[in-house]
Amino acid sequence: MEALQAIFSRRSVRDYTEKDVSDEMVETLLHAAMIAPSTINNQDWAFVVVRDRKILGELADGLNGSGEMLRRAPVAIVVCGDWNLALRHAKEYWIEDCSAATENILIAANALGLGAVWLGTYPQTDKMQRVIKTLELPGHIIPLCIVSIGWPSVLKESAVDDRFDPEKIHFNKW
Repeated sequence: MEALQAIFSRRSVRDYTEKDVSDEMVETLLHAAMIAPSTINNQDWAFVVVRDRKILGELADGLNGSGEMLRRAPVAIVVCGDWNLALRHAKEYWIEDCSAATENILIAANALGLGAVWLGTYPQTDKMQRVIKTLELPGHIIPLCIVSIGWPSVLKESAVDDRFDPEKIHFNKW
């Protein structure tokens, strides 16, 4: 799939078949994540790959209903910021860095024929604490989001949902 096609056709996919996602595909998604830009190439991210059904269920429970697709997903990638790697003078840039990595995962998943959806945890303290507890994350690791991944249960060709809105564009000044 060409890059622009992968970007323009990406959608949030919340229902999956029972078919497994190979280790090679997961590694490809992680490669895509780690090639994302980061503040002065800081790469202040960390990833937890979850395949265990029990843990996926616990993560779903911790998202207060917004993570039900994790119960059917063969795999999830938890995208985290590493506070120890975050820049001393600009600690919060880990959010942008991890967001760029997450978007790369979503686009790469689409390009591979997989379905995926971004499930936010940060900055919702209750969700973050449940993810931290479930995954036994050390204190310097902050969960930004969970990406639920699987083979889409329904493959349908639909018109591209064009969200381009020229009203939101300003040139030189507001």
